Amino acid sequence: MIYTVTINPSIDYIMHVESFQPDRVNRSSGEKMYVGGKGINVSYVLNQFGIKSTILGFCAGFTGKYIKDELAVLGLNEKMIQLESGISRINVKLKGFDETEINGQGPEISEEDMAEFYKSTDLIEDGDVLVLAGSASPSLKADIYKKILDRLSRKKIISVVDATGELLTDTLECQPFLIKPNIYELEQIAGVKIISLDDISLHASKLVDKGAHNVIVSMGQKGAMLVNGSGSIYCPARKGNVINSTGAGDSMVAGFIYRYLIQKDIEKSFRFAVETGTIAAFSEGLPQKEDLKKISI
Repeated sequence: MIYTVTINPSIDYIMHVESFQPDRVNRSSGEKMYVGGKGINVSYVLNQFGIKSTILGFCAGFTGKYIKDELAVLGLNEKMIQLESGISRINVKLKGFDETEINGQGPEISEEDMAEFYKSTDLIEDGDVLVLAGSASPSLKADIYKKILDRLSRKKIISVVDATGELLTDTLECQPFLIKPNIYELEQIAGVKIISLDDISLHASKLVDKGAHNVIVSMGQKGAMLVNGSGSIYCPARKGNVINSTGAGDSMVAGFIYRYLIQKDIEKSFRFAVETGTIAAFSEGLPQKEDLKKISI
């Protein structure tokens, strides 16, 4: 079984504004709402591959109910904890003139809430995949992903971490099977400006030395690099018209997991992941099964 964790899911409210003017009433030319969250996105793309997963995390208030209802409509299995207070966040994304995002904070999560969450992770067994993805609630400390992995340390699971800063680096001593920073997140971790592929290989190798088995560094239209104990492999992205980069990294993670579970080949899974992310970038939303079936890697 595959479990994805989205501690702080959202409703992504996308508004198209052709000409934004501050200090005035602006009217949109169209709106859309999507359920957001990196772990949820991974589960969605896995579902397009025909692979079922279970979404863990928290929801709150009327927005949380909307999230749960939409996941049911999408055919995604979830066992998210409904909090008694607060509301799940709404992220407003303004598109058209430029792209601007205003992300909400989300509900406060108490120690009692986390204790309930930990009970849900007791379902995880040897051989299962656990994906820890995205941001955590501001009310939680940065070592929350590490604590989750520590709790599961006696089980032989395949752990994947896609997060930023300390949320990611604190998990390295837990030896995650795969981590996926993008190039900007790698720069943040390294504390330097990354210029070349050699720079990526160097600083990603340091994450391997600290415990990660495999590191995929995504670089948008420039592709991605895989770094592990065997060395580094660069894979350029297929050229095309980028429509929406949101969710491309999550699609990469889903593509890697899907292919790895079938073949257990790290390099082929990596190349398959890059193509999955590319399809996402060339699509208005997350990739659909009709497009994913065309991947020939």
